[in-house]
Amino acid sequence: MTARTHQVLFDSDTSNSASELLKKTAGSNADWSIRRSDLDPHVADLIETVLEAVAAGEGVSIGQVPEVVTTTTAASMLGLSRPTLMKHVREGRLPSHAVGTHTRLRRDDVMNFKRELRAVRARAIEDLMELEDELGEPL
Repeated sequence: MTARTHQVLFDSDTSNSASELLKKTAGSNADWSIRRSDLDPHVADLIETVLEAVAAGEGVSIGQVPEVVTTTTAASMLGLSRPTLMKHVREGRLPSHAVGTHTRLRRDDVMNFKRELRAVRARAIEDLMELEDELGEPL
């Protein structure tokens, strides 16, 4: 069985946060028992994704996404179909620009939208848990 390679993508915020963390710990015997709350959320997400992939026995490939991406790449980054991505673009939820007849998106806009989607999903789960508590029964 061939191990799957897990692609980890990051944006400039993550790169900057990682750089700051390295500066803080450079030349010291830093205690690496860092809690997630001690890290910038971008770096924490990157580390968590890498650890999850390694724990699952998957390979890890880490690279920075180009500053401008195609709709196909953006859809992959978000875990959405391309038609769903284009719906968000048309409805103005995700900024884009035209290059000739093609739609392009800024990497950082896509990564920000990804964080927004995660927050919406987290709120929906919290709302369901609150409803379950109110009803007194598992849904």
